[in-house]
Amino acid sequence: MSKEPSGRFRGGSQTRRDRWFGLDEQPDFEAFRRWWHRVGKEESGGRDLESREQALAEYEAWINSGRNRVRS
Repeated sequence: MSKEPSGRFRGGSQTRRDRWFGLDEQPDFEAFRRWWHRVGKEESGGRDLESREQALAEYEAWINSGRNRVRS
C-alpha cells in the first residue's frame, strides 16, 4: 500500500489510488498495468508513477523490452 508523505496509508482500492497519466488510453494498457504492478514497479524502486514523463518512459521501456507479459 502506498503511504502519504505523513507516513499514513492512503485509503481506497488500488485502482482508485493509481494515476496512469493517460496510459489507460493505450490499447494494451491492461497488460502494461499488470506488468507494472508485478515487475516494473519493484524494478523502479517500488514507488508509484509520479509524472507523465515517468509514465511514458516506463511504458516505452516496456514496449522496447517486447511487451513482457505476466500471469494474471
